[in-house]
Amino acid sequence: MDRRFIGSTFALILGLLFSMTAASRSQDPLLPTLCGVGAVVGALAFRSLKRRRLGLCDDSIGRRVAEGAALVSIVALILLQSNVLSRMHREPLPNRPIPASEQLLA
Repeated sequence: MDRRFIGSTFALILGLLFSMTAASRSQDPLLPTLCGVGAVVGALAFRSLKRRRLGLCDDSIGRRVAEGAALVSIVALILLQSNVLSRMHREPLPNRPIPASEQLLA
């Protein structure tokens, strides 16, 4: 494992664990599942961007489009939910716009 990618590996593992544990939640398993999926997609987009910037892979238009689509999907996962303001109040962790902005800044 490359030490340069330890943060994104940690985010991938956490996102997968968060998505898997959402199945055991009885009232609303959709919220943590979306948070886990968002973390996984964001970690993959960040890892792709980092590989491209370090010169470990070629800088192609397809890679840039895939990274952009991943970031747009993270924002869409949050904002296109029904009753998004109520969900942000009830469960702020998976529904706050800050993770999306953190991924966009990365």
